[in-house]
Amino acid sequence: MPKVFPASPPALTTFVELARQTRHSVRVVSPFITTAGVEILVRSLPDVALTISICSRFDRAGFAQGSSDFAALELLNGWSPSWTVKFFRLRRLHAKVFLFDSRCLVTSANLTQGGLRTNFEFGLSVSDLSLVPGLAQAVDRIYEDSKAVTI
Repeated sequence: MPKVFPASPPALTTFVELARQTRHSVRVVSPFITTAGVEILVRSLPDVALTISICSRFDRAGFAQGSSDFAALELLNGWSPSWTVKFFRLRRLHAKVFLFDSRCLVTSANLTQGGLRTNFEFGLSVSDLSLVPGLAQAVDRIYEDSKAVTI
């Protein structure tokens, strides 16, 4: 299989495949997060000790419009006692990146039902972060620019 390949719509197939292979950490960068998107994530991840970091906008407008919902965050926080879940806020976030250990999906899809199942989204799946110089560092910068929040 190629090391970098298009993640054709829907993004769901690639997302689930990468999530199922995870053994250590997940880093989500997504402006909008809903219960439907988080359900896909938690049902796809193995029940092993994982560190899960979520960077999102977490803004009032997104919650008021239903683009994100608190139930999704509560679901993720309580799904597995073997997971350590951390939340980060970045107000002007627009990027969508999902890192599963050293594998990555860079996409236009949010962590929502529309983003993963129904919208015509596109992206690239990377089988090893070292294949794309600077990618891991770019995600690190997003987290460095964000603020840790308690949910």
